[in-house]
Amino acid sequence: MITAQSLTTQVYEDLRRRIVAQKLDVGAPLVISQLAVEFHISPTPIREALARLHAEGLASLTANVGYRVASPPDVADYRKWMAARRLLEVNALKACATRAGTEHIQRLAAINREIRRIRAGDGPDSARGFSELNAAFHRELILIAGNPFVTRAFDHMWLGAQFSRTHTPDGVV
Repeated sequence: MITAQSLTTQVYEDLRRRIVAQKLDVGAPLVISQLAVEFHISPTPIREALARLHAEGLASLTANVGYRVASPPDVADYRKWMAARRLLEVNALKACATRAGTEHIQRLAAINREIRRIRAGDGPDSARGFSELNAAFHRELILIAGNPFVTRAFDHMWLGAQFSRTHTPDGVV
């Protein structure tokens, strides 16, 4: 049963984790009424969670049919995502270069130390940890640029959960 914090957030995080870990098959239906029974909650938070998953590309929606687990991105999608990241991050780094202070450098160095520690490990936990820390490092650089519109674009575009299905062992993140 789901309790505490936002029900929508809890359902979203649970389904997101299952999709990324490939515990739900590509194309599997995500039926609101069935999920409401499973989570012991009303359909409204389920609908909201599925809308978030759809916005991230983890669920697909067909009119008059419903939600399904989306296919992972293919190589062409991944290349386009990387090109978009380069455009955004390179320009943010230019702004970042003149704005980075000692505290920013210290935060980046701390994240980088943690990345090195995680990469020395092995197994799915290290893959997940690396993915999360890598995103945190890049987001910190974006934050230093000081432009909230760029930060929102980065957050929307990052799609770590979606793309992690293509480049981590067994899709475990």
